[in-house]
Amino acid sequence: MTNEAIAALDRIALFDGIERTTITSERLGGLTNRNYKIECPVGNFVLRLSGEGTEEYIDRRVEEHNAKVAADAGVNAEVVFFDASDGTMVSRYVEGSVTLDEAGFKDLG
Repeated sequence: MTNEAIAALDRIALFDGIERTTITSERLGGLTNRNYKIECPVGNFVLRLSGEGTEEYIDRRVEEHNAKVAADAGVNAEVVFFDASDGTMVSRYVEGSVTLDEAGFKDLG
């Protein structure tokens, strides 16, 4: 796990008291952010760390609201943590989900 991911998990109460050696991570795709699948004793999650400069064109407070509304509607994973000040988000991992990356984005065209 990267130092950046560990530092993010250290800020999130959900991961308090969980021995870091019991947590594994896997880098997932992403166009503007760094995404990691986090596996630990309390479940599987996606940690999303904002990409550099994304605050210029993404309103994270609006994003937080929309992500939670979508989760409540059953069309998005449950959001378990969101820091609108820097865009760090943790959501439940959905088995079989695919994160859009540059190659996948080009395939859409």
